[in-house]
Amino acid sequence: MLVFCHLFAGAAIGLVLARATGDRRLVTVGMLAGILPDLVDKPLGHIFLASTLDNGRLVAHSLVFLLLLFVAGLLVFRRRGPLLAPVLALGVLSHQLLDAMWRDPPAWFYPFLGPFVPGHYPDYFLSGLAAELGSPAEWLFGAAVLALLAGVVRPPFVRADHARLARRLLPVVALAVGIAGLAALVCAIAGQPLALAPALRPADLALLGLAALGGAVVVGVHDPAGRERPEERGEAVVVLGDHPCEE
Repeated sequence: MLVFCHLFAGAAIGLVLARATGDRRLVTVGMLAGILPDLVDKPLGHIFLASTLDNGRLVAHSLVFLLLLFVAGLLVFRRRGPLLAPVLALGVLSHQLLDAMWRDPPAWFYPFLGPFVPGHYPDYFLSGLAAELGSPAEWLFGAAVLALLAGVVRPPFVRADHARLARRLLPVVALAVGIAGLAALVCAIAGQPLALAPALRPADLALLGLAALGGAVVVGVHDPAGRERPEERGEAVVVLGDHPCEE
């Protein structure tokens, strides 16, 4: 699966728990976890081990990596953010499922089924970039990810009016992604290609469709106004001691 689809799926997972806790960090953590296996394995397999393996699905695409990441997250974040570890693990799991790792048992169950299987992907990164640019579905996922970053995560460099605009656009973006997901599922069932994702086979279209529909529902029911900062609502903030108070 392509980059922004992974980011969107991870963000949706983080958003589910962020709604319950008010902790916007979970959306960012979900995005990072959703793309983490590729951040580890693509450089490792296609750059450092290009002459031997040339395979971008290695250690971080395995269930052992998922388990170790979850345990490490529990140990590191058990006090400062007890939900960070589950979001990390679920984000990585979403990546592995969208990559249909059951089709590559030696990698998914590594090291229990033997070594990784060598591949051959000349100019992998250039071809990957071409696939990203040539997939309209990725543009939709990218728009959804940007709207979530600006409207929900709201990093300090995003202006308040831009954050409000992004939140207003979220339902529209979610609807577009949901329609694309429904189209992907219909094409997958019919065994037909989809113009929005021309490089994907029907089985992969089904995975894309499920991710798009599920994420669209999560984003669509999100209440962005309920977590606005005081300054974004136009309210003054007065600092008394160490604690900000609203006027």
